Amino acid sequence: MGRHDGASRRLGYSSRVSDTFPRQYARTQRLSLGEPRNFVVSPDGARVVFVRSRSGADSVNCLWVLDTASGTETEILDPRTLGTNLQNLTDEELRRRERAREGAAGIVTYATDDAVSRAVTVLGGEVVVDYALRLKAELDPRRLWVNGYANEVPGYIPSRRILKEGGYEAESSLWYYDRPQQFDPILEDQIIAEVHRQLPPAFQPAPARSEMVEPVPSHRSLERFQLPEGLTVDLVAGDDLRQKMPRFLSPAFEHNQALRVTLRAKAHDLGMTTAQLALAWLLQKSPAIIPIPGTTSVDHARENAQAASQSLSHEDWQMVDRLLGQHNVVGGRYDAAAQAGVDTENF
Repeated sequence: MGRHDGASRRLGYSSRVSDTFPRQYARTQRLSLGEPRNFVVSPDGARVVFVRSRSGADSVNCLWVLDTASGTETEILDPRTLGTNLQNLTDEELRRRERAREGAAGIVTYATDDAVSRAVTVLGGEVVVDYALRLKAELDPRRLWVNGYANEVPGYIPSRRILKEGGYEAESSLWYYDRPQQFDPILEDQIIAEVHRQLPPAFQPAPARSEMVEPVPSHRSLERFQLPEGLTVDLVAGDDLRQKMPRFLSPAFEHNQALRVTLRAKAHDLGMTTAQLALAWLLQKSPAIIPIPGTTSVDHARENAQAASQSLSHEDWQMVDRLLGQHNVVGGRYDAAAQAGVDTENF
């Protein structure tokens, strides 16, 4: 016991700091923490959405919804589960909160659709369509809106099906984002499970609607077309990336097509496919070059592997090198805007 403690008791007061009203008022941000605010009532009166922290000692606001029929409150989103730094705000947001005398953290404002019934699920990255199909099959599709490209684009986000098929989205596209390995197939279930966790029970559908509908392959869709005799349909990608690549646009495209015709003729003369000739050229160009051809076909994979046993004469190799060299192919792979964000290749 200290000397000052004894003196304080003799004078009739304690040295301990009491939890006075001014301290409570400051600690609870003017008695506002834990109190509901920012109410939005659905037109039918069935739901009330609001913001509130979990207690009077918690300064992080979460988003809640009240079911007026049952009186049940459900926490829709705690921003601390998103893995973001809640203190890392833009200068504009800091100024806005200062003008509004906003002292709370977390969710301080939000928006709803007119019916206050739709959930918006934002998925980071370039997610493939399988995620939207599965989420709308497992949740209420009438009230779920799935957005990709949210917040940042760390690369393609393939599904289990895409990872099994291989190809650009599952493999080679990741190299341009400095990701040398494929995603684990468990990724899809982890993302879907997190969406389920964040959405309230009202968005869980009846069991009969919970089975995922497998996407129909494009060639199967074509088989369903009923066309008059003599007409055919060629399958063309609606968002073909090559439509934005300078080397596939006129006049570069016509020039490069002529190179392709010459290369195919040379491959035919040597008893190879065009792909085998290109791979054999790369293998003989330098021992430091490791070609990684992408394919979804087992036959093509075997065909490509045979290129390792092909040997080009010096004259044939020089002919192909002149044909495919960087000085002869016209147009870049990326346009100026896309090239500005790529630091792994210039050709």
